[in-house]
Amino acid sequence: MIKNRIVYLSVLAALIIAALFNGSAVLMGAAIVLAAIAAISGLSARRMAKKLEIQYKTEGVCTVDKQIPVFAYVKGRSFLPWGRIRARLSWKNMMIGSSWECSLDFPSNGMQEQIFSLDNLNRSCGKISVYVHDHQCMDSLGLFRIPMQIEERLEYLTYPPEVSVGLAILSRPRSDFSDSMFDQNRRGNDVTDIFGVRDYEAGDAIHSIHWKMTEKLDKLIVKEFSKPSRYHTIVLIDLHRNLPGREVENAEDIKKEEKTKAVKENKDSKGQSLSANTMNYVVATGMAISRVLLQNGIGHTVGAINAGVLEYDDVNGEDDCLNFQDKLLSMRIARSGDIMSDAFAAGIWQQYSKVIIVSGIVRNDDATGLMHATDVTLVVPSETLPDSHEKGDFEIITLALDSLKSGKCTIEI
Repeated sequence: MIKNRIVYLSVLAALIIAALFNGSAVLMGAAIVLAAIAAISGLSARRMAKKLEIQYKTEGVCTVDKQIPVFAYVKGRSFLPWGRIRARLSWKNMMIGSSWECSLDFPSNGMQEQIFSLDNLNRSCGKISVYVHDHQCMDSLGLFRIPMQIEERLEYLTYPPEVSVGLAILSRPRSDFSDSMFDQNRRGNDVTDIFGVRDYEAGDAIHSIHWKMTEKLDKLIVKEFSKPSRYHTIVLIDLHRNLPGREVENAEDIKKEEKTKAVKENKDSKGQSLSANTMNYVVATGMAISRVLLQNGIGHTVGAINAGVLEYDDVNGEDDCLNFQDKLLSMRIARSGDIMSDAFAAGIWQQYSKVIIVSGIVRNDDATGLMHATDVTLVVPSETLPDSHEKGDFEIITLALDSLKSGKCTIEI
């Protein structure tokens, strides 16, 4: 715009000087016309800046490494050209805290409604906030820049990549109650409260038969008890990234990271950073384990520790799983701290007899402390480590990302 103004003022000054020096009315008239055109162009831009309506929309969800468009709907009519609109878009991933900015320029003739779009590539899962601001209406000559009082905020969810995990059930998770065992996932095996009665089915416990109604109806009737009020298996997703310093995920930083390969994954020590890709698969693997438990009829709790507070939901159906995933994508990944310490602080060992931790870092020493209080399985999605299954005081299952992507991973419980 400064360049345009310099050129315009230079031409206008040259015409005026030439007109005065030569006493030419034609040149003076040309200078007046040139000044009038600039004035009309500026007034038209100012008028349109007040009358234009701009609405922004985006799709509600997308997946990592997919582009999602932001649409700008521009409404405004004018018989005069008014140039173009420029807006600034500030993006922020609420989960990992990364942020980046870009500009959106769109020309228009002001004669009809127009639609423009800007595609954004999402590299990390999480809730994305888009702040559209700093609108300016620029005239067709590029001489004037009129501020516009338009601001809008958009949000959408970026889901982690789809992964598939197989499950080998060595023994179904069970819990003690009144010196007897009951299946926490099936009605009829919890004596806390009677839910109703129904016909006998194969596999029902003999002690659940309602003998009086059986005799009266001449067929086997069983008492159906309520499910336990709390599950004893939890899938705990590690949101601790151990990332020192500030992270900005803009185009320059991404290119620099791709060139230098400075970020190393899956370090077996504290204070190391995990890449956005590893965190994507930590979330994806945790939710995949929850789904496969559900498919095998194992009711459970899925949770994450956010700022030292355990956030969790009981999973009884697919909707519960999806709802928690949406909640999880809105949480903030911790830059410091440790999941084991936070798990002790949240009382995990007191509430659950089986803990499945999904983490991007192998935490041998830390898991040992929690292992003494409860049954722990540590699942580690890794970009650098091969598939492995180590059994000792507790289980460490390493899943290579290539195996996760191909659906060839199986875990044992």
